[in-house]
Formats: sequence, C-alpha cells, structure tokens
Amino acid sequence: MGKALSIFKRRRYQDTNNESPLGGGSNGGRPKRAPISGNIFTEIPPDGSGDASRFNEKDFASSTNHVRHGVIGGTCLDLMDGDLCVTGGRDNSIIVQSYENLQIRHKWLEHTRDVIKISSFQDQVVSGSRDATIAVWKIGEENCIDKLTDHQLAVTSVDFDHRHGNTLVSGSRDNTVKFWDMTTLDCLSSVTESRNLVTNMKWKRDSDTIAQTSEDKTLKLWDGRTHEIVHTFATQQQIPTCCDIKDNYCITGYNGFVGEGCQLYLWDIRQLNIVGQYLGHQETVTSCSFLPDDDSNLDFVSSSNDGSVRIWNKDLTSSIIDEKLQSGPLTAVKPYNHNSLVVTSLVEGVKKFNFHHGSG
Repeated sequence: MGKALSIFKRRRYQDTNNESPLGGGSNGGRPKRAPISGNIFTEIPPDGSGDASRFNEKDFASSTNHVRHGVIGGTCLDLMDGDLCVTGGRDNSIIVQSYENLQIRHKWLEHTRDVIKISSFQDQVVSGSRDATIAVWKIGEENCIDKLTDHQLAVTSVDFDHRHGNTLVSGSRDNTVKFWDMTTLDCLSSVTESRNLVTNMKWKRDSDTIAQTSEDKTLKLWDGRTHEIVHTFATQQQIPTCCDIKDNYCITGYNGFVGEGCQLYLWDIRQLNIVGQYLGHQETVTSCSFLPDDDSNLDFVSSSNDGSVRIWNKDLTSSIIDEKLQSGPLTAVKPYNHNSLVVTSLVEGVKKFNFHHGSG
C-alpha cells in the first residue's frame, strides 16, 4: 500500500493585482474596524492532575511559563457529547479524556504513523492517518474495532453524517473521496477526481451537503446522497487547508507565509460566491470552526501556525479577539460552548480556555 507524506510546504504567494476576490481593493470595499478592546482568554483550572494527558495550561493574566507534560503534541481534535475530548498525535496515538477534570478514558494505539484527522458520533470515533488507514473505535472498548484500508495514501479527512452517524465520508491524498456504511463498514462508493488532494471535509450537520477543500486550490460541495460533486468554486491563489459549514455558509482557511495568504473566506453556498474576506493571521490557517448559536456577535474561530487563535464576526474584516498562545503552530480549535475553546498544539499539547470580550 502506497504512502506519502501529507505536508503543506510553506510557500510565498504574491497577489499580482492586489485585489480581493470580493472586489473593491484588498478589503473587499468594506470598512475595517479595530478589534474590540478588553478581550481576554482565561484558563479553565483543571480539577485533576492531568500529568498523563495532552492538556496543558497557560495563565494569560501573567507571564507564567508553559507547563509541558512530555507528551507529543496533538495534531487533530474533536469534541464528543458530555465533556470528552478526542485528540490524535504525532506519536500515532488517540487519547480520549475529559476536558473538565482531565481524566483519561482511553489511549488507543493502532496506527503506524501520525493521526491526521478525527471525527466522532455518539460513542463512536474514527481516525484517519498518514498510514493510509481509517481506524474505528468505540468508547468503552480498549481495542480498535476495525480498520478501513481502501485508501492508497494518507487519509487527510474523515467526517460523520451527524444526523444519523450511519455514513462516513473520507478524503485522501490519493485523489479519492470515499463514502462508508458505518453499520457494515463497507465502502459504498469511491470517487476519483484529478488533482483532488483532499485537505479537509465537513458534513453539514442538518443536511446532505458536504464541504471539501483541496490542494487544487478549490472549495467543492458534495451531495451526500448521490456521492457526487454538485459545485466547484473558482480557484483561489492559495491552498485551502480547512473548512466548516453551517446554515447557508461555509468558511475556509488558507496556507501562506509571513502574512501573504493566511486569509479566511466566508462563502454563501446558496448564491455560490464569496461574501467575506478576513485578514490577520501571519502563517497558514490550520483550523476554522463556527461558534455555537447564541446572542453574541461571535461567529467563527480560527487557529494558525503563527501560534494565535482569532475570533471573527462575519460583518467585520478584522478579528474581534486575537490571542497569541505560543510561538509554535496550533493545529486545531473547537468551541465547546458559547465562550469556551479547546485548542491543539504540536509543541504543547492541548489547551482549554474561557474567553470574553469587552465593549470597547
């Protein structure tokens, strides 16, 4: 079985006409507003010791040094019902633990190379790895239930149909997208598209629409019923590295270096166009996620190789919260309620935070 390294090479990208895809110059003709003042991330104190966990704490109210637990950092992240956090690591392991008291439920070992993506539904977990396999796990079981081995190169994305959990979609560097019956663990279909090196896939939680990003610099929409691409958006200048989809919108984050690229776009999937461009990260955007519905103006969050987490409002071009968490790259971020985040890091494991914002 062939294998290939799934590494995004850092490249410099020049925008030759210095225009936004939105038109009207680099900010899309929309006035920039300064970030709201008084934004603070605060540590959620652990109730347990967490010595064996991937979690790591940082006190933003002082210059307290980072505490390192000696565990290889997390590469990917998902949150489960209750208070469980699932992370994959460069040490090929998957750890399931509480993000409230840091108690470890499982440490699973089955992959022979690092874990790239994780998805969960109820008590089921799947992990995609650079070893070209998908491992299937269940909370309460210590061993891998099964391995799906149809991909030929690194599995770079997995995501459940979160309405029922009976179907899984996976994407790989082998240019294929596969759909799986999670009851029988059979491959339902395999679709090969030229140059479609998948970087991320997200199944919309209330429909059959799936968003997919690719190293061919496009965003694609799939129909989860027919297993077909229904729309491919215009090619962009940078590679989209991550995406999320909610309601009638999709967000995508892009690679870049020293501030060139590194942007996020907001797409209207009904009108099939870009409706927002968001600048501020200085290195590749590694993860983006919509925040839960609430009465605030916080809409989505992103993490980056520049070591920062930013929270964005879709109507503003500047982030409303910007926190530099560390000097090294962050790999994923997930909200677990209206004002709390879990973030993974290659260097320092996993962090959990509360955040709030002032009125300026």
